[in-house]
Amino acid sequence: MAERGNNNLPINYADQLKGEAADIASRISSGPRNKITTTGGSAFVLPNGTSGPKLELVVLDFVAENNFFDRPFNRNNPFPPACFAIGYNPRDMVPSENSPDKQASSCTNCAHNQWKSGAGAGKACKNGRRLAVTPLKPMDDGTRPVWLLEIPPASIKFFDAYVSKIATAHKMSPIGMLTVITHEPGSAFNAPRFDIARPLTNEELGEVFPLREQAAELITREPDVSKYVPLGK
Repeated sequence: MAERGNNNLPINYADQLKGEAADIASRISSGPRNKITTTGGSAFVLPNGTSGPKLELVVLDFVAENNFFDRPFNRNNPFPPACFAIGYNPRDMVPSENSPDKQASSCTNCAHNQWKSGAGAGKACKNGRRLAVTPLKPMDDGTRPVWLLEIPPASIKFFDAYVSKIATAHKMSPIGMLTVITHEPGSAFNAPRFDIARPLTNEELGEVFPLREQAAELITREPDVSKYVPLGK
């Protein structure tokens, strides 16, 4: 017998699942459509296809992320992380309950998040920062996009130092600054560096502040781990 809802009509589970699809989509990785990528250490590529060696953007918000991959990286068949964490305080990170294979109860105590646990003196768990950024001026069509920029492990110290500099010298968070993002000169890899272009005016702040909620949603989306397959299977 079909299950019935409060209105005494049969529940259509397929329709209910369709209604949840939008929410599910917001809980997984946003994919490359609004992600800034790089060509080695020479240029940044915006989602609209334009590229260049330097960006001037407003950093709306940022989080720390940890990703542990239990197999070597394969460019032709990339696998999702076995364990991952996203949080605003890198000292209080815990693996997501949605991790396919949680490695520890907290990132601080995880063996994979210790120096020398990976190649050379590095960590087996990949630490990074996820930034939500926006151009200072609207696009030609009047829209003001929010883009994702991922900071690799080797550049974390430069980004964190930049954030600390703004907080100490200007008593504000990165959203209050127009940020210049370049690559380390001569680097063949993705190696972003950060500097202050200038503080935003109060009028400019009023234009970017409403984007903070969208920014938070973007940087806290969890990766799509639906294609994860346990090792040995």
